[in-house]
Amino acid sequence: MRTQGNWWTTLQRLFRGLVHAKQFCFIGKNVRLGKNVKISPMVLIDDNVFIGNNVFIGYACVIRPYTVIGNDCSFGHLTVLEGCSIGNRVGIHAQCHLTKGTIIEDDVFMGALCWTANTKHIDHGRGIDPPVLAPTYKKACGIGSGVGVLPDITIGSNSIIGAGSVVTKNVPAKEIWVGSPAKKINDVKEGIL
Repeated sequence: MRTQGNWWTTLQRLFRGLVHAKQFCFIGKNVRLGKNVKISPMVLIDDNVFIGNNVFIGYACVIRPYTVIGNDCSFGHLTVLEGCSIGNRVGIHAQCHLTKGTIIEDDVFMGALCWTANTKHIDHGRGIDPPVLAPTYKKACGIGSGVGVLPDITIGSNSIIGAGSVVTKNVPAKEIWVGSPAKKINDVKEGIL
């Protein structure tokens, strides 16, 4: 019921913004926007969100409470940020879903359709209150489209994860991993960085 209530509230707010107020987005309470923030139509920015300068937010994105976004970032259409911490100069393509607690450091690039998980337990309303063990993306890593990252995983700085991979183990810095489950196939060469 907990999740259902949150999403129901989200849909109600978006509907209220579109129909009743004749606006094309909803911005909640205690939201701080930096300079030159471009917000596309049908975006929902929930309460207690901080967004830095020069940020682009694509169509129909959902930014949940306590998300913090740095400067010079871009978020593709239909992306969901569930209370994440995002550094500067981060580019996240369309239709990504980043779970609560996810940490993304500076200069990270993420392709479309990426996802994260932040608990090792499947709740389904059984009263389990598992700890949040979200993944961390270290500085300047590159994530291909369709990559999934399981809970409590760290992607090392300057690493590359190939498209369609599922990351089940920590990835050291400057390594290339691909597959499901992802495995190291090479080191990142200095000229690539």
